[in-house]
Formats: sequence, C-alpha cells, structure tokens
Amino acid sequence: MKRFLGLMAVLLLLTGCQRPVGLSERAVVKMICVSSEEELYSIKLIAYAVPRDEENADAAREILVAEGKGGAVQTALLDAESKMNFEAFYAQNELLFVEETTAAKSLDEILDYFSQERASRPNTAVYAYQKQEEEKLIEPETAQQTIKTLEEQKNDLDQDKGLTQMIYRFDLTGEVEDFFLLPRITFEKAGPKTDALLFFRDRRMQLCLTGEEMEAAQILLGEKKEYSYLDGQDSCTVRDLGIEYTVEDGQKPHLKLLLRGEVKDLRNDADPKKIEDKIESRLTATMQKVYLRCCVENGMDPFRLSWWFLSTDAERFAPMIEKKELLSEDTLQIEVQIHLAV
Repeated sequence: MKRFLGLMAVLLLLTGCQRPVGLSERAVVKMICVSSEEELYSIKLIAYAVPRDEENADAAREILVAEGKGGAVQTALLDAESKMNFEAFYAQNELLFVEETTAAKSLDEILDYFSQERASRPNTAVYAYQKQEEEKLIEPETAQQTIKTLEEQKNDLDQDKGLTQMIYRFDLTGEVEDFFLLPRITFEKAGPKTDALLFFRDRRMQLCLTGEEMEAAQILLGEKKEYSYLDGQDSCTVRDLGIEYTVEDGQKPHLKLLLRGEVKDLRNDADPKKIEDKIESRLTATMQKVYLRCCVENGMDPFRLSWWFLSTDAERFAPMIEKKELLSEDTLQIEVQIHLAV
C-alpha cells in the first residue's frame, strides 16, 4: 500500500497537480535567434503574447523579445524563458536564425540541440544573419514582417522567392552529407531577402556565394526559376528556367546540363539575338564557376549531381563517388539555351 501511495505521489508530481496554463499566461514563440560572444551563447526569443486581460485567441497580439545568456545553448534558452514573465509555448516555432560567425564556430552543436525538437519543430527553417542586422531583426515591426514572409515562403512550395533550409534536411551524423548549406537573410523595407548562401564543412564555414553566383546556385538547387540579367542599359528577366541532365558515359564519363529559359520583358529596341547570346554566355560561365567552387575546390555536391550517375549505373559509379573521383573540372558540361518569348 505504501508503495502504491508513493507511486501515485510521483505520478501526481509529474503529470498532475498543476493548474492549467491559460492562453493569457503563454507567449507563443515564433522565432529564435542564436548568437555568441566570447564563451557565452545569447538566445533571443521573439514571441506573440495575448494581453493578460484578454482570454480569447482573437485578442490583439504584442511582440515580446526576451534575451538569455549561458555557456551552453540550453542554459541560454532557459535564461531567456525566465525573463519572459510568460510560459514559453513552442508548438508554432518554425524559424531559427543563427548569427554568421556563431554558425561558423558552433553550427553543429546548435543544430544538434534544436533538431531534438527542443524549442523547435521538425519543419523549423534555419537561416543565417549578420551581427549588424540583429537589432533590425528583433525590432517588433521587422520581426512581424519577417515571421509572416518566411512562414509563407517556406510553406509555399510553388513560390520562387529563394531558398529555405529545414532542420530535418541536415544530416548531423555526416553519413549522408558532409556539409551544411544556410541561406543568409538581410532585412529591407520590402521584407526579408536572401543575400548569400553559406556552405559549412568540417565544423567551419567553407564558402559564401553572393550576387550572380548565389542566383546561379539557387537555379542549380532547383529553388529558382528566374534569372535577372543586367548589363549596362540592357536588362531583362529570364523566366521558366528548367534543367535537363544527361549522363554521357565513355572513356571519361561526364554529365551534360541543359538549361532552357525565356526572356519575357525585353525592351523593344534591344537586339534579341545579341541579348540571348550574352545571357547564355554569362549564365554558362557563372554556373561553371559555381560548380568548380563548390564541387571541385571544396569537394561538396550540394546540387546532387552524383545522383544522376548513380541512377544511370550505380554499380559503375558508386565506387567513384565514394572515393570522390567523379566530380572533376571536366565532369560537368553546361549548355544554356535562352529564347525570346513569342
């Protein structure tokens, strides 16, 4: 009987005898920002809270920002929670921001913590940001716009606004991939925008792609279907981009990439053939440069080019991929065909 009563007491402590937490006592965390300084992590929780005198879900929401510090991610998170005066509710948290230099030092540790569904969800999207952008990021009006835009972007598979990176895409064991790719976000009046792609390998940042190289990488990743061309007075947008891959086996196997697209907003006095040739030349050169930087110089395969070889002849190509003998300077042959839309 004593054992039974003791067990019941433990169960009541674990499950039970606490009063329900009302909506007005909760802060719905929508975004987490992680940075570090010296040996301390800093975590900022950006949350929506219902005013304490309101008890319905439609009540006006206020933005709360709470900051905590600690020698470990968990310690900093708990410190931030303790300063909210609300109970942190994480069921709607889908955005994790990691400051760029912090990511370069500790990305694996941070992702390992949050990928265990601690203060996050499996579909949480991960982004990088620069330290000088932090004040802007957590400013209430900017935070609201960032949350709205990025949640819509990551849940809309048909949009063409850039790249998101989900926690569940990361292989933290290193068995499948040996690199991480993060989009870096900057904050403008029009809303958040991807201004760089950051590649991490061997626990440090290996590569940063910006400008046209970033845009070419997004096309290779299948995340963008448009390309913005600007050369002096000549400017246009190439739309409906599509890529075809063909493995051509021989004495030295290679992968042929064919990129097609249409120009739909060329000014009337421009020479279509001249513009088409310029776009084809620039895109070919930029995509080739991105391939060399990512795959040859840094030994990564973010564009899953090896898959095309495996799907053609796994028995022949798997050993070459394992030994990293497949992706060389002349492995990828790029052809770009741009046409003026009729």
